[in-house]
Amino acid sequence: MICNICGGEYVSLGVHLRHKHKISPSDYKEEYGLLLGTPLVDDWLSERLRVSQQSRLKDSEYKAEVIEKCRSNAMKKVGKPGAGMTRAGKESIAKRNTAQNDMYLAEQTAAVASVLREKGTLQDVRKALGTGAPAAKKIAKLAGVDYTAESAKAERDKRAAATIRAKAAARVAKVMPYYDTTKSAAEMCRRAGISVKTYKNWLAAGLIPRHPNGRYMRPIKTKEKNT
Repeated sequence: MICNICGGEYVSLGVHLRHKHKISPSDYKEEYGLLLGTPLVDDWLSERLRVSQQSRLKDSEYKAEVIEKCRSNAMKKVGKPGAGMTRAGKESIAKRNTAQNDMYLAEQTAAVASVLREKGTLQDVRKALGTGAPAAKKIAKLAGVDYTAESAKAERDKRAAATIRAKAAARVAKVMPYYDTTKSAAEMCRRAGISVKTYKNWLAAGLIPRHPNGRYMRPIKTKEKNT
């Protein structure tokens, strides 16, 4: 599957999102307009998992264990607060929870808007305030911040480019001691442990000055005349 953040292709996108981009699959789906039930694995792997699960369910003991877990989860839901309440009571609780949620969103407006304007992505909001992507989007809308998935992607691409440039600058710093002590660019590259192609790329990017000698001209040997 193609990652909408970095453009890479992965068999299991959920694992990549958690480890590489530090974002949960649910937040990723919310940000890029995917249904929550959308699988984040390749079709062949999804089919393989489905076949494997069907095969395991043929085992009567395993099937009984799965059924028991489903019943246990269902009983937990039945035992939750509000079970057995009247419709009016449930509506009253829902209105109260909605009011509390709206109050929370209003209180977080200034902080979320500040992070989004300064950083530009929902991941920054989550790191700074612990607010999930759906709530952060609602708060951004309340604050009047113009946030889109495209603007967030542009910000992430900008950071990635800055990181790559910083790493290249660190490598350039290790090469510079050979700049004035070598007779040619080729010798400088050889002693610094980089390729000539890398040196040319740095030149094009303006990361390193051109070596005084583009190439080392060997001295011409003169033949001695026989006397």
